[in-house]
Amino acid sequence: MASPTKAAGTTLLRDTRGAVMSEYVVLIGTVSLTVSVAIAALGPPLVRSFEDTRDILLLPFP
Repeated sequence: MASPTKAAGTTLLRDTRGAVMSEYVVLIGTVSLTVSVAIAALGPPLVRSFEDTRDILLLPFP
């Protein structure tokens, strides 16, 4: 007869109920990290470009 702990361990190894949620957590974490890095890298040049364009548009006409 198998011990209760061995039976519980076998049951846990075969249980896949949380696997999909774990995969989604990893996927969302990877995407959010990628977006954060992209915003940090592209943010200052985009703000500078926006300010330059705004300054050009707000110049009074001669």
